[in-house]
Amino acid sequence: MAHCYMLFKNMPKSHNREPGDCSEEAANELLGDLVFQFCQAIGLDWQPPAKLRCAALQYLEMVEGSLVSEGERVRALAPIIARKFNLNREAVQSLWNEAASHRFFFDPRAKAEVTKLFDEDDKVRFSRWIEEKALPARIIEWFQPVKPPDVIDALHTQLKNAKINRSDARKGVQKERRQAILRSLFGTWLYEITDTLAARAYFIGGRANQVPSSYFKLLQRDYSSVLDRKCGGVVSSIPADWWSKHTPCSIRDLVLGLIKESYGRLSNHSYLGIYFDLSVPEHHQGAVWELIGDATLYAERHLSTKLEKGFFRPAEIESQTKEYIKLLAGDAGDFEQFQYGFVFKDCIVNCAEPLGRDGDDSSAKSAFLLFEKHQADETVIPCPACWSRDIGGNSYPVFGVRSWECHNPLCPERSAFDRGNRFSVMSILRNEASNDERALIDEECLRDWKLDVVASRTSRDFLEMFVRHYSLPDDVILCLNWEDAPSFCWDRTLESRRMSPVAKRAKKTRSLFEQSAFFSRYLNVETLPEDGPLDSIQDSPSWLQLFRGSCLSVLQGLPENSIDGAVTSPPYYNARDYSVWPNVYSYLYDMKVASEGVLRVLKPGGYYLFNIFDYFDNDNIMAFSALGKRRIVLGAYMMQIFRQCGFKILGNIVWHKGEIEGKRNYNHGNRAPFFQLPLNTWEHILVLRKPGREIRKLKFPDVIYRRPVLKWVKGKNRHGHSAPFPESIPDLLCSKLPEGSTILDPFGGSLTTAITARRRNQKAVAIELHESYCKLGLKRIQEDGYTLPLFESV
Repeated sequence: MAHCYMLFKNMPKSHNREPGDCSEEAANELLGDLVFQFCQAIGLDWQPPAKLRCAALQYLEMVEGSLVSEGERVRALAPIIARKFNLNREAVQSLWNEAASHRFFFDPRAKAEVTKLFDEDDKVRFSRWIEEKALPARIIEWFQPVKPPDVIDALHTQLKNAKINRSDARKGVQKERRQAILRSLFGTWLYEITDTLAARAYFIGGRANQVPSSYFKLLQRDYSSVLDRKCGGVVSSIPADWWSKHTPCSIRDLVLGLIKESYGRLSNHSYLGIYFDLSVPEHHQGAVWELIGDATLYAERHLSTKLEKGFFRPAEIESQTKEYIKLLAGDAGDFEQFQYGFVFKDCIVNCAEPLGRDGDDSSAKSAFLLFEKHQADETVIPCPACWSRDIGGNSYPVFGVRSWECHNPLCPERSAFDRGNRFSVMSILRNEASNDERALIDEECLRDWKLDVVASRTSRDFLEMFVRHYSLPDDVILCLNWEDAPSFCWDRTLESRRMSPVAKRAKKTRSLFEQSAFFSRYLNVETLPEDGPLDSIQDSPSWLQLFRGSCLSVLQGLPENSIDGAVTSPPYYNARDYSVWPNVYSYLYDMKVASEGVLRVLKPGGYYLFNIFDYFDNDNIMAFSALGKRRIVLGAYMMQIFRQCGFKILGNIVWHKGEIEGKRNYNHGNRAPFFQLPLNTWEHILVLRKPGREIRKLKFPDVIYRRPVLKWVKGKNRHGHSAPFPESIPDLLCSKLPEGSTILDPFGGSLTTAITARRRNQKAVAIELHESYCKLGLKRIQEDGYTLPLFESV
């Protein structure tokens, strides 16, 4: 259809036709009027480009009679400009700061409401909002939005010299940016000066009386498969008495089978929770934690596919891995197969009593694993902002989460520089959770579950937390083995079922799982580390042997069965500049080699305490972009490796660090479900023993509260090491071994383990790769009152 653009120099004529009763000629005339109004309001001459003009004409032919009055059209522009350029950001932030000083805090939905009032310069409605929220009346003084004339000035500044902060922004294209700004403003303005029902009816291809009351209801009506909520959650309990009635193998196979079945049953972007009762006899503690580790790995990797997406680089990943792991050659690994499953979110630990002071210990009552399902769905859904089906894009912000981009030039959510609105089914579900008053969680409940170490919670508490925090009202939740589960809770329907291990049908699922391609890349690989020279400090006191070098080779030179006990905190995968691996396969391989070395030098029955954290990073085994970033379950991987090497896993000490720096996760002020991931506050200390005659049986606490080492004071690292652990960690073992025992730390760092051992009149063997940390450790020993030669070189 050919359309010509007309810019009228007179004031626009009035149009009173009904929607859909506008001829092509009338639409062309009306478009000219609107462009004139738009240009006059912002003070410049401009013509919309052909694509935008064509879309606008087709739109106006259908909605012309639904436009607001001329005065309202002009007033609508300033708020649009303010919103697109976030001009009231500082003013709104000042308001939040003032409200916070009065102990008032607001979720993202409330913040969006207030920002809208600022952009619209609507002091009357803001005053009503203050009254509704019972805020002090004086807060009205903080309502100081950018005024319309200043908004227009800000627009002209951007048109002359647009500032864009995207990393992919092109340089030297000011003219292009100017056109993009004007396209975005005009398209949004045209949408927003139209009656909402009429606009939506146009884009969904129906009449106004056929338009659903919300976007979510539109999807439920026309895209029911995408929003299927027949199973909005699965939560299961693993009772303590199972361990005295059934074999560990049968329990494990049931749990792993439950995970696989739950993935197929769950609605997309829903959660699986598994509650483990830890009040089991001491000799079963290690088996329960092993199962928690196995369940974590199986949940994340139990499915396999040959990915064909552009972000997956199997050849590059294979090349990196085989260059690092020399014995992984030929066709080993089958790198084109990608193993996936649930996304691990957290393991929440429940203590018998609160831990509030440094040095507190407690027994562990339960642990709660939490996983989220993301299954890629290629169903194209309309834009949630404009309801248009003019959609494209092939992005995956999270693995399994398909992200779409709106291509409608009239979409009100186009960015200031005319980029399309991006959305996914996952984001839509989260938005629905935020908008449903029934779903919002009270502040007391949020505080109760702020951390992933809690105290004195019952199984019913965990069930209610799971329902409120990780499902939507009207969802159906499947509860397995939950004896006190109600049939209806917080507007959700709960269906209860029983399950029990059956020894006769034990399938040894774990063994089959560990034979899959994923584990052939690091676990099922022969290890032949090269022997290295034993470079140690000469003239050191008899209680210390310090070796500078890689423990992978140094351990091969130490006498077999010579060490009484070992404690370490290895470098976390790619967490520091000094600990970088090409991918997690390479890291886990090195940890396996080191574990075999420690096992060799330990005396039979010797204990090994191993501290590790489930660190956030890109494991570099799928994508090298942000898409590959996830919480890497290093604790579960290491339990698997230790078992493979021959260690006996006795338990897992939960090292609770309190509200540590970094604020990983939590809800960012949002009271809605799906945003409630607790702060990650604990690390694993795996309790391991070398098989053989147990000279002495050592008892360790289940949960400990130890504050991390305070490194940074006034912007300087007063310790010198970027990741030290407190002396109370190695003292967990040192304090239980007799004087004269030899304690090994294969990743010696700043010699914290050695110093702790010496204070117990024990000997120490420390291996450290970096010379600077060897020097730092020796300096600390001297400061501790022991005379040593300064380390120069070896």
